[in-house]
Amino acid sequence: MKKYWALSHLAVALAVAAGLLAGCGGGSDDEAGGNPSADTYNVRAAMANLLTQGGSWTGLAGRASNGVNYTVALSSTPGARQNFPKTGELLDRTTQVLTVEGGGERLSASTSVYYNRTTGKLAGTLDEDNNCSVITHTVDTLPTAARAGDNGEYFRTVDYTGCSSVIPTGGSRTNWSLDAVGGRAYFCLSTTYTDGSGVESECVQVETDGSLRQKARVFLRLIDGGDTFELDASN
Repeated sequence: MKKYWALSHLAVALAVAAGLLAGCGGGSDDEAGGNPSADTYNVRAAMANLLTQGGSWTGLAGRASNGVNYTVALSSTPGARQNFPKTGELLDRTTQVLTVEGGGERLSASTSVYYNRTTGKLAGTLDEDNNCSVITHTVDTLPTAARAGDNGEYFRTVDYTGCSSVIPTGGSRTNWSLDAVGGRAYFCLSTTYTDGSGVESECVQVETDGSLRQKARVFLRLIDGGDTFELDASN
């Protein structure tokens, strides 16, 4: 999702220069994780773990539609509580750094995610260019007993250039889902942009209790005029 994993900022730059991708995942060994055809999964806890645990994830790889192979690394580091620049509200904060290499390029993007640890709700993001996005939840909480195939709308964003502007410059809609692939369960966040510029989906393998594992999957489609860039990557 654009404003959670900060993909789009990097994606556009790479697409212009010849490509991109991004992803997430982390935790313990990937051979366990329950039986997604029968078990239920606590996706509320999975989302909380993405925000509060931190860690680093490497090894995602994929070949893009432009014929270039890419590798991806992601780190998520919880930090001290801080005032969200757009609203001034004191909130919990996690900083995420995404690095993508391929086609002779190595680019990195950083975004701070502001949220309320008590309620689990996201409030907004601040990217490395000091642009803010405000998040509005369309559901109060994610489910604690989701089954493979379950999904729904999660939240929407309103994007601004800078943090003092009152004029929106874009937005997005993010859905959650629990997917079963290759005998593994994945908690996914999939974002569609209101300007029609693309779709991003990031999935991380989870256990039944919402613990994160090492496997991850990512799909990215960018549309620029008549050109489309796609990348499907996993580890």
